[in-house]
Amino acid sequence: MERFVLWHRILPPAFEEEETTAAAGQWARYVTNEVTNAGGEVISSLAGTVVANFTLHELKAAINLALRLLAEAESQPVPAGGLPIAFGIATGDVQRAEDGAGHLTSSGGAIDRAQLLANQARAGEVVLDVESREAASRTYLFGRSVSTSSFALHGEAIDRSRPLLEQCRHAVGLLQPAPVPASTRHALEPLEKAAAGSETHAFYLQGPLGVGARSAVFAMRDELQPPAFLEIGAVPGGLEPLGGLRLALLKAWRALERTRQLLKKSEPGVADALKAIACATPPRREAAVHALKVTLGALRNGRGLPWIYIDRISAVDPATLDVLGAALTSDGVAGLLCIRTTESTVPAGLRPIARSARIELPSLDPNEALLVATGILGSDADMEIAKQLVITGGTTVLGIVEAARTMIATGDIVHDGHKFAWREQGLERRQHLGPRALLEERFATLDTSSMRVLEVACSALPASSQQVIDAAVGLDGIPEDTRKRAFEALVNDGLLNAQGKPESELLRRAVVQRMPPARRTEVYRFVAQALHSAEPLLGPSMAATVGAYLCEGGDLERGAHAILEAGSMAADKGYNSAAVRLAAAAVQYQPDRDTRSVASEISKSVHLPSDPNHDEDEDRPTNPVPPPDPPSLEVVRALKAQDHARFDDLIDAAIAAGGDLAGAHCLRVLSYVVREDLDAAQAALKAARRTPGCAPSAQIRISIASACMHLAQGRRRDAMIDALEALSAARSQQDGPGEAASLKMVSATCLAAGLQNDAVRLAHVAEAVAS
Repeated sequence: MERFVLWHRILPPAFEEEETTAAAGQWARYVTNEVTNAGGEVISSLAGTVVANFTLHELKAAINLALRLLAEAESQPVPAGGLPIAFGIATGDVQRAEDGAGHLTSSGGAIDRAQLLANQARAGEVVLDVESREAASRTYLFGRSVSTSSFALHGEAIDRSRPLLEQCRHAVGLLQPAPVPASTRHALEPLEKAAAGSETHAFYLQGPLGVGARSAVFAMRDELQPPAFLEIGAVPGGLEPLGGLRLALLKAWRALERTRQLLKKSEPGVADALKAIACATPPRREAAVHALKVTLGALRNGRGLPWIYIDRISAVDPATLDVLGAALTSDGVAGLLCIRTTESTVPAGLRPIARSARIELPSLDPNEALLVATGILGSDADMEIAKQLVITGGTTVLGIVEAARTMIATGDIVHDGHKFAWREQGLERRQHLGPRALLEERFATLDTSSMRVLEVACSALPASSQQVIDAAVGLDGIPEDTRKRAFEALVNDGLLNAQGKPESELLRRAVVQRMPPARRTEVYRFVAQALHSAEPLLGPSMAATVGAYLCEGGDLERGAHAILEAGSMAADKGYNSAAVRLAAAAVQYQPDRDTRSVASEISKSVHLPSDPNHDEDEDRPTNPVPPPDPPSLEVVRALKAQDHARFDDLIDAAIAAGGDLAGAHCLRVLSYVVREDLDAAQAALKAARRTPGCAPSAQIRISIASACMHLAQGRRRDAMIDALEALSAARSQQDGPGEAASLKMVSATCLAAGLQNDAVRLAHVAEAVAS
């Protein structure tokens, strides 16, 4: 049976005098009683040695007992200076058997290892072997390494000056907010000039993740004090019609109180429309555009333009972008639109804004990164620690902050009451890890309950109320007192803010992506149930959000039905692009006949002519016009032009209209590879392979998409195998376009492998086949 063995030893100087020997014997009996009371099974107690074994789950209790006994021994009056004792702890099998005289005896390697470690321990030390240390690493900090006469056996002693890791983690809350880098502040100066003007401007902030764009924009907001600041929220999949605007209004509801009261008197319809949007009951598109126009106009004052900020444009619904674009391009309306994006194209809804510019946010140079690190550590910062933060976290604000939090949470850095200092000066210093690896290391310090709370918080809607998150955590089976303790610890650790939201998008992604599929499905199901039971403003448009969570939680039928309901509502109220996206999402979640039929009806309804005299117009003579390009050519053209926003809209429209789902996923693989988003490309490839009822020709496209994915990952051999499989399938099915595409993929793979002549020859053959 696997257990861990605790070996207590009194060091030899305690036996030099008769009085001391008596005290040692009395102490050993006391230890035996304490071990038994703690649940240990005493194996042997002889002179000053006590050996006991415990079950594996009692390791923490036994270590705490050992630390308490060390403190009591050091305070003993005899011998002078306290009783010198030490402990060795080892994990392994312990067997019980009868000896020749019929007595029960215990044996096992764990007993031998515990003795060896206790023999090499110094007075006042608790030394654990490797396996025991691993089990205790989330609770305790370790210091001196201990070697034994056995070459393979090593141990580590608990750092008694700061034994508990949790005590070190409390110091994370003593870190200062990261200062805004001067280069980032300088790059954002065009925002300050535009904010003082009288015309609408849109700025697209690009640059590496973690450079501190959001905090820099918010610092500028606090400095300039614009009349209003609307932060457009993110909704799952960008599905909920006007969901982004709804979340922005809810967050700024109190700040807009005066303006809303004035509008109730002068424009009661506008005030009602704002309330309807905030309550997830969106009015017709024309009413929403008018309400936003009037509101933005009413907000303008001597302090400049109202600001609108979007942090995750990929998760903003198209209805919100459409209404924003229409309102901001209207006569007499002006605002400052600031968007953090990684895309090279502008969403269709925002393209009418004439004055737009892209701002490339620079990476930090080493000196600037060092200033950020010293600012985080506070006054009287240790420059060696600051340099180590830059080395470990890299030259981004997020990386430096995560390095500081991780090194404190793992006990490398401690707070001595005045400033941050090294816990041990002689420890080997870290190398570069980057924010994602640092987050993974911090996750390892969390207990199970805290990790589960964090998973729910990162999976929930970014603007979910604390009640919703708390309800979802409760459905996960975590008691209320444990929830409260875990939440407070996560806030202190800088993993969640005071509202229970993840501190960064990178953190949210890291938590969601590391969850096993079954756990992710379970958490999404809990969030869907919590939205139903605890969300105070559950209006019709939120059916899209609830539906997305239901689908991700495994309830595809109810989820797809809810999404289609939201799509029908969006179509009825004039949010055409949102309706198409919802119809396409429902088909991708549940591609059965009924879902495709309803989605197709939604797609057709948003393209029907709105002019009641359309039939009369058809009788009038018109000039001949060339027929429009087929949708497939438009998709290919958008893909070649890297117009990603247009490409996404066309794919959604094709799926909603009943197009080939597997083919759409394969095209998305190519698009995501071009965007260098390999995680999204991998997800699209998996979706293509899982598409039910595929035609035989679908395998050709799936193999080509897989080859493209392998090529992007640098796996040229796997890419060539998939490309040749696609070519073989195309020729066996006598699929000319498929053969041409496969030959082009083989040519691209040859080019990547340095076979230029073969690549050129195959490209010519592909052109000939295509013609």
